[in-house]
Amino acid sequence: MSDTKRLLGPLEWLILVVGLGILLYLLFQKQGFQFFERSERVEFIDPRDVHQARPPQRGPTEAQVEVDRLLRQLATDFQNGTDDPSSPAELGRQWGLSAEEIRFYRRIRDSYRPDASLDSANDWLRALRGARRTYLQLQNLLDELSPRQERGSTPDQILENEVAARDFYDRLADWYDLSVEEIEDFARRGGRELEDWALFLDRHAR
Repeated sequence: MSDTKRLLGPLEWLILVVGLGILLYLLFQKQGFQFFERSERVEFIDPRDVHQARPPQRGPTEAQVEVDRLLRQLATDFQNGTDDPSSPAELGRQWGLSAEEIRFYRRIRDSYRPDASLDSANDWLRALRGARRTYLQLQNLLDELSPRQERGSTPDQILENEVAARDFYDRLADWYDLSVEEIEDFARRGGRELEDWALFLDRHAR
């Protein structure tokens, strides 16, 4: 008689409870209930702190502004044919540049004048800015390849060293889309000064 009254054993009860639990969970999920809630920490940042954390925007230095002012003046003079009669040394002292760099800009003017390809002061300004980039890039390369990495090294000093000369030729060939042979040929023809080399490279960069 007791065997007939015992309808469910422990295992059957366990299965029944688990099944009911799963069923209830699915029903509650369908109705939008959540048994577990995710907590999130929200941190509010003061916009002033974000602004202060940004790296400062670096504008042109005072020297760069002065040089650009000089280039604008030269561009206007070259366009109007009213070149400053001052000597390169005197003009260089006035603007904080070397006499050689001033001579270089005047040679840039002369290299353009025969074909009259520059029609306005803005054209001259773009040409002078490009020429200055070439001049400074070459100057930095010479300083870098100097045995002691000293400023003011000349092309001749670099070319006296076979290893430095090879690096010099390879860099210029890569930067200005020239062959090493063309650069070596220019060196043999007597490009002695920084301004000579800068003018040679500027013509190929146009």
